[in-house]
Amino acid sequence: MKIIYVFLVIICFGSCNRNNNSKPVHKDLLGFKADFRVESDDKRYDRLELKLGKLQIRYIEDIIYVSTYAEVNACGDFQGNIQIKNDSIMLKYEYISDLACTSVAIEKLTYLIDNPGKSRRKIKFED
Repeated sequence: MKIIYVFLVIICFGSCNRNNNSKPVHKDLLGFKADFRVESDDKRYDRLELKLGKLQIRYIEDIIYVSTYAEVNACGDFQGNIQIKNDSIMLKYEYISDLACTSVAIEKLTYLIDNPGKSRRKIKFED
């Protein structure tokens, strides 16, 4: 009986820690990272605001490395994703949280995309 009780407790805690709002990501998105940089009340905000949406793209062997800055809700949870159509890649940063606030922040986003054909792609960031 104790084993069943312990098993149920483990299942309960394991399922409570998952983010159920996450969406499936594209199979060619090998990795994604978002790093908080500044909130809107920081004096460095204006300087980073000039970099919003500008893409830094590097082709490294069969991987495309893309980084950019995005303005986001400072309280929410987001998830990186991509959409591929023909020779174009649309970078996405999707809001998946139920939580929101009036504060905004700037985050640096990094995408690693599989590119087995080593081809040049048109890459855009979706705000």
